[in-house]
Amino acid sequence: MSDQLLFLLELIEAMDAPDSWPAIAAALGRIQMLGACFENRDDVLQSRAFVAEVARAWGVVFEVARDGRRVGLLEPIGGPETNSLQEISPGHYTIKLLTGLLIWEGEFAPKDVLLRDAYRDGEWPAAAGDTKPELRGWKLFGGRARMEILPGQDAGTMRITINA
Repeated sequence: MSDQLLFLLELIEAMDAPDSWPAIAAALGRIQMLGACFENRDDVLQSRAFVAEVARAWGVVFEVARDGRRVGLLEPIGGPETNSLQEISPGHYTIKLLTGLLIWEGEFAPKDVLLRDAYRDGEWPAAAGDTKPELRGWKLFGGRARMEILPGQDAGTMRITINA
C-alpha cells in the first residue's frame, strides 16, 4: 500500500473517531512530521489538500464579518496560508461556520489590533530582536481551537488554529 493511502486511512480513522476534532488534529500532526522526510513530501501535500476539501465539505470554514460585512474566510485545517486573515481593524466581529452556526462574537478595540495602541504604556517589541509581539487569544469550541490576534502597524492579523 502506498504512503499516500496510509495518510488517507489515518485521516478517515480520525474523522470516524468519537471525538473527531482532536483526532484529526493529531493525525495532521503525525502527517506533518512524516512530511519532513523528503520522500513523503508529495504525499503530505496531497493529504493537506484532501483535508482542506473535507473541511470545506463539512463546513469547517469560518466566515469572518466586521460590522455585519464579510471580510474573509478562514480554513483552520488548511495550513498557514488559509488560517490567517489580515487587515483586521477595530470593530464588531462575528465568526460563523459556513453552515451559519455562530462561533464567536465580540469587539476588537484599537489596543487589540494596532501596535501603537497595544503598546502605549510599555515598550514596543523589537523589530529584529528576540521577542515577538504578544498575541491576544480566545478559546473556541471549549479550547479545541484558538483564535489569536497579532497587532500590526495599520491593522492586525487574525489566526484560527485547531489544537492537537
